[in-house]
Formats: sequence, C-alpha cells, structure tokens
Amino acid sequence: MADDGSSGIPNVPVGSTYNNPLGNYGSIVEMTDTEELLYRLELNLAGKDILNGLVVDSGVALMNGKGIKDVMMIIKSACNRIEIMSHFEKKEIMLLMEFLNDSLAKCLMLNRINYGFSNPSGRDLVVVMANFSIYAVISRGKEGGERRFWKGSQQDINVKGQTQKTGLISGLFKR
Repeated sequence: MADDGSSGIPNVPVGSTYNNPLGNYGSIVEMTDTEELLYRLELNLAGKDILNGLVVDSGVALMNGKGIKDVMMIIKSACNRIEIMSHFEKKEIMLLMEFLNDSLAKCLMLNRINYGFSNPSGRDLVVVMANFSIYAVISRGKEGGERRFWKGSQQDINVKGQTQKTGLISGLFKR
C-alpha cells in the first residue's frame, strides 16, 4: 500500500539528488551524505519501507510521529557530514556513543507514554536501530579516516557539459 502522505513522511523517490561527476566513484557531497540513511531510518521507525521506489507499509510503527521526530533529532545531531569529516580517537567514539545512548534512553523512558509505543520491546528496537546508524556514521571519522581520504583529492565537476577542475593547483591558476 502506497503512502498517502498522512504520516507526515514525504513520499519521495530514493536516490541522490546530485549528479555523479566522477563516474562510479561519486563526489565528496554524495559520499558524505547521510540523508538517505536518515530517511530510511525514519521510515523504519514509522513502520514503512521503500519498494520499487515507493513508500509502502511494512509493519506497525514503533511509536507515534512526535516520538519519531524527537528521536530523529537526537540521531541527526550525530549523523551528518561534520561527524564523517571529523577526527575521532577510538575512545572518543565510545564516549560519544555512551552519551548519545544515555540521552536517547532518557528521552524514550521519560516519554514512553507520550510516544505511544505499540510494541513492548519498541524502545529497545529504537535504541538498536539508532546505535547502528550513529556508530556507522561516527566510525567513518575514526582516526580521521574520511578526512585523510579526501585531503588533497581533486574532483572533476561537469558544469553544463564542460569539465572544470577543482582542487588546490587549479584553484591557484584559475584555469
């Protein structure tokens, strides 16, 4: 059954909104984009999934719209380009995960009635889903992983059919 829009979650086609200027490799904008991950997580919390590019019901929502909005606010604070491009030591990642888990657990416990959990283990499922997403994003910044990868990289960007080089050297010479 397709989404009728009443859940507040937009029914948009899946895929990046950016053109892929580097062929199969993607650009820094695409490769550090967390929007699709967050969108799918929000759908899963709402008991929905994507099938053939359409949002469909896949089960019962874990909580109501207010709960989903509040939980996603916490998750989005840690799932973004800034975290991906950061430089975290292993200990910092564990401390950050502990802090986020504590905040999420408090939010879910204090609002369990307001969020209308329909599943007795709903809060546990929300915490697990949030942890997988947050840890995957934050771990990309471990030891400066993404930052080291992109440092000094050069990209070819297609602008109206013309190839324009961007990077340190081409920026100095303004081709």
